[in-house]
Order: sequence, then structure tokens, then C-alpha cells
Amino acid sequence: MSSLELVHFQPGDILFNEGEKTFFFYMIKEGRVEVFRDGGDGQRVVLAIVDEGQSLGEFAMIDKQPRSASARAISTVVAVKVSESSYAELLGELPTWAQAMLEGLVSRLRSANDIIRQHEAIDEMTKTNFELTEFEHDTNTAIDIEIDFAELSNPQTKKAG
Repeated sequence: MSSLELVHFQPGDILFNEGEKTFFFYMIKEGRVEVFRDGGDGQRVVLAIVDEGQSLGEFAMIDKQPRSASARAISTVVAVKVSESSYAELLGELPTWAQAMLEGLVSRLRSANDIIRQHEAIDEMTKTNFELTEFEHDTNTAIDIEIDFAELSNPQTKKAG
């Protein structure tokens, strides 16, 4: 795949900012990344810590909406940056129904989170927990970056089966 890039970040480096209209995502190979939003009172609200083997930024890639949060390296980070063109290649290998399902799920989750943010009828803890759903990753489904990166970089090494 032509548009995969191995990138490095130092602690404190920003991977992307809330509100940006950038369409790529990262697969974390090494290190930890903090996902956060700026609260209305000027305080940083940490939504998630993304670890090795997890991805972040895929919402913007899927639905072409502005970034819903910012991401900052909290350690030295090595990641695979998946560009819009690489993502399109990956999607090309998925059935149409799977693409539609992904887009529908992201759209509903963003809408639900927007509703929660707009209504003051819930307490801050519930609001924060709901926002976390946008960034939580089931560690049982974390990808093996070493294998996946090698396969994505070399189309000749597709899995059999």
C-alpha cells in the first residue's frame, strides 16, 4: 500500500487537533497517546489513553467530519499513519455492506455524543462517560501492528483463507 507512513512523536507532540478537517488515522505501534477535549471552563478533559496496538482518528476518516477531539503523545510514539488513499484501498477490499455499516455506526455515535453535549439534563460524569465511548477500544480486538503493517506495505503477502 503506497500511502502508509511510519511516523514518530515525542512526548507533548500533537498528533491532531479538535476541529481540524484532516483525513488520516494512526495505528499505534509503540507508546501512548492521550485523547482530549478542551472543556468549556478551559480545563482539558481526557477522554482516553490509546496504547500500542490500537488506532485513533478513524472517525474523521470514515465520515469526513472535523476531528471531535485532540490527540497528544504522552510518551515517545511510533505509529503508522494511514492516509486517505490507503484507507480507500482498504475499503475497496471490504464488501459494500460493511462500508455502509461502519459509516452508519460512526454517524449514530457522533449524533448521540452531540446530543449528550448539548443537553444539560445529565451530570458531568455521565456526559464524560458518554464521550469516552467515542474513543474506547476493546483491547481484545487490538491489531498486531507488526503483522498488519508488513501486510499493508506488501500486497504480495495477503493472508490465505
